[in-house]
Amino acid sequence: MDANSRKARAETQAGRPKAIAELRELARAQAPDAIKELARLAIKAKSETARVAAIRELLDRGYGKVQQMVENEDDLSNKTAEELRTEVLADIANMFPDLRLVPAKPRNSLAESKVRRISWIAPQDACDVD
Repeated sequence: MDANSRKARAETQAGRPKAIAELRELARAQAPDAIKELARLAIKAKSETARVAAIRELLDRGYGKVQQMVENEDDLSNKTAEELRTEVLADIANMFPDLRLVPAKPRNSLAESKVRRISWIAPQDACDVD
């Protein structure tokens, strides 16, 4: 990246927060009129779809969007980690039938892996240590 493009990028980034703040200020200045128009549409729009959309927008802005509840059919608190792992792997296998899952060998402790690595480098029968 040359010096000119770095300078242009820095100027652009430096100007963004100011431009965004100005844009927000302009939009917020129009908010009262926009809310009045939504209220008018909620009552007088000919299309039921437009009325419902306007009502939804008014309610979302007044009370916040409705939180969507997700019901969990399984009680996970009674399951072991291995049971959960088995279920997740089964779900993945169902979603991706062409995927072949190969179980990984569980890792031993760090000390055991170092011993294994050292014995691979120098097998016990090659050492003079009893």
